[in-house]
Amino acid sequence: MKNHRNLGYRMLSGLTVALLFLTGTALLRGFLVGTVMPGSRAELGPVQTNYWGFYMMGFAGAALWAWGACLVWAVIAPTSARTVGTATAFGLVVNAIFRLIAWFSGEYAEVHNLPRIEGAIMLLLALGFIWLRPPRITETGLATAQERSVA
Repeated sequence: MKNHRNLGYRMLSGLTVALLFLTGTALLRGFLVGTVMPGSRAELGPVQTNYWGFYMMGFAGAALWAWGACLVWAVIAPTSARTVGTATAFGLVVNAIFRLIAWFSGEYAEVHNLPRIEGAIMLLLALGFIWLRPPRITETGLATAQERSVA
């Protein structure tokens, strides 16, 4: 059972790494297109922005790359990277709340239900990181029953 649990955790971590890198790349591309080629802003999507928005896109893209790079360790050694997965779950929950507030405010009506769908996906991923988290390994190499029940 332990191997299957770690396999699921690795697969979830790998999927999340891919999503973080792809989203980070898209945001960095948006920053470069909006900053280096300001005349081509119309192709970036339904929500228009100015130079501050492009700056924040670049910052967020770089942060997503860094987050993905940290999460790679959970793919390589899941029992050693439990805290990375827990921090990822926390970040996903905070991002889901952020998106639900944005959707509820009505300020982002151009994107319709996208923030709500993104929030639901992030909450499901966070649940997966908590549910599939590998047990803590003690000095003897075994997880205690109490730690298994907490996870």
